[in-house]
Amino acid sequence: MKMVTNLCRLTLLAGCIQAATVQAGSLADIYQQALQHDPQLKASASSALAGAEAIPQAEAGLRPTISLSANASRNETETRDFNNSGYTVSLSQPIYDSAAWHGVKRGEALSRTAQLQYDQAQQNLIIRSVESYLNVLRAKNTLETTQAEERAIKRRLDQVNAQFDVGLIPVTDVHEAQASYDNAKVARILAEGELDNSFEAIERLSGQSYSDVDTLSAKYPIENLNRTTLTHG
Repeated sequence: MKMVTNLCRLTLLAGCIQAATVQAGSLADIYQQALQHDPQLKASASSALAGAEAIPQAEAGLRPTISLSANASRNETETRDFNNSGYTVSLSQPIYDSAAWHGVKRGEALSRTAQLQYDQAQQNLIIRSVESYLNVLRAKNTLETTQAEERAIKRRLDQVNAQFDVGLIPVTDVHEAQASYDNAKVARILAEGELDNSFEAIERLSGQSYSDVDTLSAKYPIENLNRTTLTHG
């Protein structure tokens, strides 16, 4: 039995790949890395490969069997000594074995189920890759928004302080402006944390540490994602 799959080659390569910091990555980059690294897909692949073995194991009951036996003995009498030896070879082939045929059909069903489950795992990986990628873009957008708001509120705070210094406004206005600025700083810090978390999620998925991802545009290329198939022969 020989299992030939793209998955096996990817698994071997994954053992040689070490995490490295990548400046920026596209969605396709993240997915390709996840194909090699994602533990959920690896677990599903192992189960699928085990399921694919059900066919050859079931077919073994329909194949011919051969057996070989040998014997030897030594006889001693008053007049002479002699040896006896013999060999027996037998070959058997079932003409019809209902249990074996049903076993083959069951093995084929198990193999198809294993492939379908692996296909589903790959689809799930695509969804998780897209979600992780979009989460980074959303977190970046949120951080940029909070940074802009903080800068704007800081300018407003500086203006209020200047007006207070010349006696144009009461101190309560200064306190209100300061509170708004403090809230803006907190929002910016929270947004930075969310962005860090989104990058960590990509690293867990792909095994690569990214410092940025490519942004979407109207001309963003649509590429076919690789799909590996379990085969046996």
